[in-house]
Amino acid sequence: MKCIKCMINKPVEDFSICKRYKSGRLSICKDCYNERAKKYRTSESTRRHNQKAYQKIRSNKEFWLKRLKRQREYYKIHGRKRHTFKCEICNKVFYSSETKAKFCSRECVALGFSGVKNKNWRNGISISNGYIYVLTPFHPYARRGYVLQHRLVMEKELKRFLDPQEVVHHINFNTTDNRIENLMLFPNQRAHRNYHLKIIKRDELGRRIADPNRQSRKIKIKF
Repeated sequence: MKCIKCMINKPVEDFSICKRYKSGRLSICKDCYNERAKKYRTSESTRRHNQKAYQKIRSNKEFWLKRLKRQREYYKIHGRKRHTFKCEICNKVFYSSETKAKFCSRECVALGFSGVKNKNWRNGISISNGYIYVLTPFHPYARRGYVLQHRLVMEKELKRFLDPQEVVHHINFNTTDNRIENLMLFPNQRAHRNYHLKIIKRDELGRRIADPNRQSRKIKIKF
């Protein structure tokens, strides 16, 4: 390859890779490219630009140092305004410069806004995809502390924990109606699926007929 600047034929390895060109290499060799970069770095315009940037950083640093010195001098003469408070969780006495404070640490803050004290508390009940979940953190099969309500009702009736493979079915297809009369227990998902295939109504051509009694999962419940 021939360099455009020095006009000397050199091997391809002396030219750096560049995907913009069809050949896949720069038209200037590495030596010429490095010389041009050195001139740019030592030019006055780049030097002035770097100097201005350094002055800005230095000026800001001096400003903050002066401010810290003033604060320290003021606190030495007048002292800091410190108010005494009592933590609502651990009853510990602590000091703060704020006019209002309730908790002494982040752990106490977390405890102070959890459970009934939280404004979004709904008696430990949450709804997801039409199913009702109940807060039972000590349940062996709880997910993030929550368990499906219809499984808890069935466990209460049988007086034992349900296995993860066991499935509870709603007879009227209303997933929020968790009365024991409306629930059926299947040993596994296969038996539950076979039961659904028997219930499904079909026409002469084998097409599925929509059941008017079956409700959608998008149900809104007011607390």
